[in-house]
Amino acid sequence: KRELADSNMYLTSRTKFVKIGHEQPTVIIGERINPTGRKVMAAELKEGSLSMVKRDALAQVNAGAQVLDVNMGVPGVSQVELMREAITQLSMLVDAPLCIDSTDPKVIEAGLRYYPGRALINSVSDNPQTKQQIFDLATKYGAAIIILPLSENKLPKTAQERLEIARQLILDAKMHRLNDGDIMLDALVLTVST
Repeated sequence: KRELADSNMYLTSRTKFVKIGHEQPTVIIGERINPTGRKVMAAELKEGSLSMVKRDALAQVNAGAQVLDVNMGVPGVSQVELMREAITQLSMLVDAPLCIDSTDPKVIEAGLRYYPGRALINSVSDNPQTKQQIFDLATKYGAAIIILPLSENKLPKTAQERLEIARQLILDAKMHRLNDGDIMLDALVLTVST
């Protein structure tokens, strides 16, 4: 009898792993480590301080987050250096696996290079300038990846358009030797009020 390939996604930190899949309990990804819309955090990051980032990381893990999204998107600073430092410090502080969140392949690579585990990349869209680089990074560093059904960072108007983009991105990912257990799809479902 032939076994089906394991399509679960496994993310790891230095000391812990998280299994994500259709038949697994819901995994909570903490998304507070993001300076977008957070003036105090953005100001601290511009000063080179990671105090708030570390406090938010611990608070999210204590509240039940099993994976932490790390975004260092602050204009006017070296996001590459900031991501490297944040990943280095957070990987020693918390046991939750990390998700490297950036649209810049150089920032993503800085995080992946210094991460002592299997990270999740947030994210790749159908952007011809960056998607191949991001798929290459996922392959090179053994990372998992979130696919966004966006075309050149624009949200398609219909579900059918999103499905077509998602299918093509999944095919692109598989051409880069990624398999089902390496790919997560964010369907970008909007609330009714939106």
